[in-house]
Amino acid sequence: SFAVCSDSQVGKRRQNSDDIAEIDVLDLAFPATTDAAKLTVRAKLPEKAAPPAPMMLSAPPPPVAHAAPAMPAVSAGTVPVSSDPAAEPGSGDGEELVLAPIVGTYYSAASPDADPFVKVGDRVEIGQPLCIIEAMKLMNEIQSEVAGTVVQILAANAAPVEYDQPLFVIKA
Repeated sequence: SFAVCSDSQVGKRRQNSDDIAEIDVLDLAFPATTDAAKLTVRAKLPEKAAPPAPMMLSAPPPPVAHAAPAMPAVSAGTVPVSSDPAAEPGSGDGEELVLAPIVGTYYSAASPDADPFVKVGDRVEIGQPLCIIEAMKLMNEIQSEVAGTVVQILAANAAPVEYDQPLFVIKA
């Protein structure tokens, strides 16, 4: 049910028992007794939400120190580049480094079930896919820029790699 509006209540707001607000607006250019000059706006008021229940907060548990597991710097299928352990990868005669062109996550295969693109000892040609680096959910195929034999794989599968990080050693 709605409250009845009278012509004398110009711009006055009322609320009835059904939580419906009304406002009357009269156009003063017309006589107040004319029904055409009166506008009544009715709207249902939003229900008032109950106040939120009080929450019990407790202190977070104290941090527990864990030793980080050691990540292998080289995958299991690699062979040494030279007999001198102090030698840098790619410093041997005719050896070329393949560097990561972007920052991301290194993957040796197109999917977890698939064979790796290359293994140590494989012969690669220019343009042949070597790995995938995922950056911002995009899979970027890294291709060989040199022809030769894969001597060493320097990145671990599913490991993060940095820009210009050595990924492979290829002997031309």
